Amino acid sequence: MVRRIVLLGGTSSVGIEMIRQKIDDSAHFLSTFRDADKIPADLRQKSQWVELSLSTFSEISLKSHLEAFSPSEVFVLLGKLSGFKLSLSNSNDLNSYFNDYITNLSKAISLCSSCLNLETPSHLVFVSSRASHKPSNDFPYAASKASVEALMRTLSLSASINHSYFSVRFGLIRDSEMFRIMGPHVDSHILRSQNKLLDLPQIASILLSLIPSKTQHLNGTEITIGPDYE
Repeated sequence: MVRRIVLLGGTSSVGIEMIRQKIDDSAHFLSTFRDADKIPADLRQKSQWVELSLSTFSEISLKSHLEAFSPSEVFVLLGKLSGFKLSLSNSNDLNSYFNDYITNLSKAISLCSSCLNLETPSHLVFVSSRASHKPSNDFPYAASKASVEALMRTLSLSASINHSYFSVRFGLIRDSEMFRIMGPHVDSHILRSQNKLLDLPQIASILLSLIPSKTQHLNGTEITIGPDYE
């Protein structure tokens, strides 16, 4: 059976690696991008690409693509560090960040949920972070992850017998874009994880190994994969 996989955030580090690991025609991808320049040239033909910006989110365009694609799997990979400090944050900037990564992301996820294939086992997976339940210096980022996890639990309550909704929590991913952005701060994560951070190929392989027909028991849960460090 062909796997029909939607990647919300296809140009993220994890999304790109998932598409790279496509080895045959057993998986078809529909992936979103915000900046077309971030689509690697060698992957342009390995996925359908749909523009999606959370700051100007419109359901109409995305819905038509989702309905035509009829996904059996959706992976939500969107998210970014806010860079805000608790005592220095501008309320307008905070509102904009939360509008993108809670309000509009929740709308996009709900839309994906309504377009899941009804005839086959299907799942919707939110790729979350340890920040959702561990102390974090970036409180808007942590709050957005925790909020969307709550949405996933709510969606799970009305899941059909063939569908599952769950979140997967990872620590910092080695060699990811966030890993590179954090600079010297990554040393603390490496130390606290006892040098057991997972890398991009490992993360992509783990996510692609989640087969819808075998994930019904995960409905409404949060799974921690990799080191669960403080």
